[in-house]
Amino acid sequence: MLNKIKNWIRIITKRDLTFDEYTLDVRYQDINKMYIARLNEFLGLAELGKTKKEAISKLKKVLDKRIEYLIKTNKKVPLPGYKPSIKDLEWAPTDKLKKIEKEAYSFVDTIFDNTRASIITDKSTLFDFLNSGKDVKTIGVIIKKVKRIYKIDMSSVKDKPIVEIVGYLIKKKPNIFKIV
Repeated sequence: MLNKIKNWIRIITKRDLTFDEYTLDVRYQDINKMYIARLNEFLGLAELGKTKKEAISKLKKVLDKRIEYLIKTNKKVPLPGYKPSIKDLEWAPTDKLKKIEKEAYSFVDTIFDNTRASIITDKSTLFDFLNSGKDVKTIGVIIKKVKRIYKIDMSSVKDKPIVEIVGYLIKKKPNIFKIV
């Protein structure tokens, strides 16, 4: 109980919480041959690195930004030791996606050999899927693959959300995703 009170005092007095106070989890991922470092108290806060040290270093850099964001948006900053649950998740909007959901998933499945193993939102970008397909390591590779498969140069929209890229492809060729 005393530790909880100390933690609240720390937040109220605006004393920064340190990286070392949180629960660090570092694991090796065979699928992409990288280490993933994450803090158990923060859902979705993770960084990849070729070494454990690199993954942890990257994670340290983004922790302050995440805490700043939470404070600015009046969200709770997880205290060290907090165990998050599904109710803590905040999903990105999918209003635009709903209009072209089949086409967007078809695009991701085709380009990333993904077979519907992904979650796409209105804010998902190509960068979210890099290294998820056998042959997709860079945005340049994606542009070439799209041009080869769909016969459209999408380099002008490569930094846009996937829903906008799919919309662009549909605008260029209206029946591009027509499933027979």
